[in-house]
Amino acid sequence: MLILAAGKILAADEPSFLIKQRHFKLGHERLYINSHSLRLVPYEHEFFFVASAPDWHLYGVTQALKIYCDLDKLHRFRLVTIDKNQAKPSPPTLYKGILATRCLLKQRTPEEDLGFYGSKNGPPKMAVFPPHAEHQSVILSSELVREHLLHLPAGAYNAVNRLAHVPADQGLPIALTHSLKDGTTGVEFSYLGYEEVPASQVGFAIPKDYRLIADFNEFMRQSMRAETEGLFQDLRVGDPFGSAEPKAKAKH
Repeated sequence: MLILAAGKILAADEPSFLIKQRHFKLGHERLYINSHSLRLVPYEHEFFFVASAPDWHLYGVTQALKIYCDLDKLHRFRLVTIDKNQAKPSPPTLYKGILATRCLLKQRTPEEDLGFYGSKNGPPKMAVFPPHAEHQSVILSSELVREHLLHLPAGAYNAVNRLAHVPADQGLPIALTHSLKDGTTGVEFSYLGYEEVPASQVGFAIPKDYRLIADFNEFMRQSMRAETEGLFQDLRVGDPFGSAEPKAKAKH
């Protein structure tokens, strides 16, 4: 069940990449990826996501608590293999310094968006953005941008598509914007840049002493609570005036 670290299985000359993005809810994200494994790190949070070849099984991990969650069978992380509303991608062009394609996604229902934009119960509702917010607007159409530079196996692309909740296709999804009924534009995630990185930064092996949290919501609840406690520690709440500096938090 262990996810192998990419540095142990990659050829010495095989590149690994860091894709920098910003998510409307999770903030800055760093996607480390190569042909054998990936690690998606929401940089402002304690948890991160990993997957590796050959099956590209998805896991959520929180190192601070030594817990993980198996995401593979969750409905919200299933792969959308058929999307009747997806248009043909544009020819590859430069997009913020990277070769990429653009694809217009027409109006969708929550069922096509894995339940993230509404309830799965009751009659279908049109997708809205931002989801679960007090002030929402119906999504009329969406533009999805995929990189057209990297050459990765289909399993790697599918794992990232599942994490981003977008239809299956070749190329990493790097930006997603929505045209909304109220006349505004909603940015779900945006592209900030990419660079080559050492393979050792990509993979992550889940140690045997990590505890499995079967329920994703409980996994997120515990992870977010750890972040709040870490924030109070960073602010030194309760420390006597003039006490020593707090210990630095471990990096992902």
